[in-house]
Formats: sequence, structure tokens, C-alpha cells
Amino acid sequence: MKYKTLKILCAATLFVSFSSVSNAGNLYDTRNNNSYGNNTTGDSQYKYESNTGTKYKYDLNNPSDRIMYGVDPAAKIRDSVNPMVDIDRGMGQYGGGSQ
Repeated sequence: MKYKTLKILCAATLFVSFSSVSNAGNLYDTRNNNSYGNNTTGDSQYKYESNTGTKYKYDLNNPSDRIMYGVDPAAKIRDSVNPMVDIDRGMGQYGGGSQ
């Protein structure tokens, strides 16, 4: 019985881990429809969201956002103190100016 429970637990963990990796590199644009299909009308300054739920002002995969991030010292400071930024970047999601 213990072996079967452990096997199911391992399979569930593997599935969750794979699901997180499969969306790596994508930040969801919350200005229109986010990944769950909901219209969001929240703070328009933070228009991108990672898989962890962290909202960002800039998508650093976008060259123009990268330039704007480069001249926004407040955004860099917010990122330096937010531990979720490192987690997102470890998953290949490069947002900048976290909320």
C-alpha cells in the first residue's frame, strides 16, 4: 500500500514539475486575456504575469521593454529585493519591474 501511494505521489509531482516547465519563457500579457482566459482590468502599469503569479512592468524578451527597463532604476531595485524574480528567471521567464 505504501509503495502504491509513493508511486502516485511521485507521478503527481512529476506532472506538476513538467507543467511548470512547459510554459517556461512565456509571460502572459494581462492587458487582454491572460493564460486562463480572464479579462483583467487591474493596474495597467504591471501588464505581464509569470507562471508564479508575479506581475511585471516589462517583458525583457521584448527589445523596447528591455531599453525602458534599463533606464528605470526603481524597477531594478524592486527586482533585486523580490525573491520571486530569481525563481521566474530560473524557469526562463524574464520579466522586469516586479510589483
